[in-house]
Amino acid sequence: MDPLTITLLIVFTGIVLLPPIARGIRVPVIVTELLFGIVIGISLFDLIPKYPVVDFFSSFGLVYLMFLAGLEMNFGKMSRYIFKRAVAVALTSVLVPFLVGVLLSYWVDVHPLLLGAILCTTSLGLIL
Repeated sequence: MDPLTITLLIVFTGIVLLPPIARGIRVPVIVTELLFGIVIGISLFDLIPKYPVVDFFSSFGLVYLMFLAGLEMNFGKMSRYIFKRAVAVALTSVLVPFLVGVLLSYWVDVHPLLLGAILCTTSLGLIL
């Protein structure tokens, strides 16, 4: 069988089996899907080889996850205090990694704006 077919079969099997498992252990489905991705991905067992279609689906999944996180925001229910606190956390979570990236860039000999942008964009995904 083609390695790409096996890869897609593993991923789609996880997509089908994880929701009932998540309901059974009372964990949000997204948490189990993220853990499944970590286990089969390059972070742990590296079961998924590099293919353009797999890279596309992984990038699309990340963008979709960020989109869904944005849809969950309800600015109408936020009070002024919570909104100010959320803005402070958001600004801090972007500015601190950016400044750390700029400072580290001189040590690793990379353009400061590049490393700062890389660190602040990856931290945004972790925060969401």
